Amino acid sequence: MGRKRGFDETTVLDVVRDRFWTTGFDGTFTYDLMDATGLGKGSIYKAFGNKHSLYVRVFSDYCQNLVAQAREELREGPHAVLTSPMARLERYVVSLADAFATESPRRGCFLTRATADRAGEDDMVAGTARRAFEDLAGALASAIRDAQDASFIYRTQSLPRSVPS
Repeated sequence: MGRKRGFDETTVLDVVRDRFWTTGFDGTFTYDLMDATGLGKGSIYKAFGNKHSLYVRVFSDYCQNLVAQAREELREGPHAVLTSPMARLERYVVSLADAFATESPRRGCFLTRATADRAGEDDMVAGTARRAFEDLAGALASAIRDAQDASFIYRTQSLPRSVPS
């Protein structure tokens, strides 16, 4: 049986994500990750693989959490946070704007940054970003359809049920 890790994986991944988010993939070196996490190079590589594997992991986790949060905030039904589809849409958009406007340092959205920085040269990042954008578009389209059905939004034309690839 292997030795138990002497660190909290979630905490380390959060620190690594924040470092990549702030300085980007190319601006982050293994030594930066060692400094930020307090882990040695061998521990990082043994636990998470190389720098690219670690980047893809934290980016994928971020995208999954972002989509899950959007779906949760925009969903309808008995477990909806707000009953009005228009109120759900408004609260979601305002919460995004507020989150990105009040953070310090202002880094913007990690999904957007990673897409701009890496998707053109990294198929794994491009695929993860594409799925996240498609899933977010689907959640928003569903919420907009709900608002149209409830006559909160005038329907000029029907939104597609899925986002074309």
